[in-house]
Amino acid sequence: MRRLLFLDDDPERCRKVQQAAPYADIFHTAFGAISALFVSDYEIVSLDHDLGSQTMVDSGPGTGYEVACFIAKSKRPKLVVLHSFNRVGVQNMARVLISSGVTTAIGAFGTDVFKALVLGDDNP
Repeated sequence: MRRLLFLDDDPERCRKVQQAAPYADIFHTAFGAISALFVSDYEIVSLDHDLGSQTMVDSGPGTGYEVACFIAKSKRPKLVVLHSFNRVGVQNMARVLISSGVTTAIGAFGTDVFKALVLGDDNP
């Protein structure tokens, strides 16, 4: 079983991940995710950019970008998957992660890339 941290504020996405990967730790805020990363090791972290029921927001505090910056400094976990539909946010997160040497993949929620990397199989 893989250790998975999933960051997203969309209840439907969270429900689908919880059903497909009951071992996942699900967080809805950047603060919650960072707090968990302080105390636990995860093999995979999957990040949404826009949180707090907002869409297409700039990268900054309270977004997945804040978590990406924390991960870039700590150089953990093994893999970060960016599943946000905010293209600019994904680019910003990818830039900070890749430049620090963190293995990063981009796969919007529900795509085959997301399913394979985050859920580990062909789950919905």
